[in-house]
Amino acid sequence: MGEMSKIVGLPSSTLRYYEKECLIAPNRDKNKLRIYCLRSSEVNKLFPPL
Repeated sequence: MGEMSKIVGLPSSTLRYYEKECLIAPNRDKNKLRIYCLRSSEVNKLFPPL
């Protein structure tokens, strides 16, 4: 989550809020860590490419 936070320029708490509100739905690995796909449509809607 920290890496994605730096990429999009938002705090991790905001990303968690977006996830809670079902605005984004990152995949999870076997250890339950979030895996964000920068090409996913949900991420591009919230954070359009520069």
